[in-house]
Amino acid sequence: MATEEDQTIDPVAALEIEAHGFKELLNNNEFRKIWLSQIASQLADKFLVYSLLTVTYQRSGANTQEAVVLLAYTTPSARKAAISAES
Repeated sequence: MATEEDQTIDPVAALEIEAHGFKELLNNNEFRKIWLSQIASQLADKFLVYSLLTVTYQRSGANTQEAVVLLAYTTPSARKAAISAES
């Protein structure tokens, strides 16, 4: 199991990657895994919101219910961001 020390970024290595550009960064297998995981997560999130809105509209036929779904889905994230910004 990796320790916290194993996961720190070496500043010299970071400068070397910066010097070689984005292509070099994509050659880093660990970065590519994280990047692709983030893309998959974002897509899944957007599909979930779309599905919730579609089902809500089909069941209620009202735009007000869709607004409630959007508020319920985004309010916790907005509150967390506001709290984090204060720290």
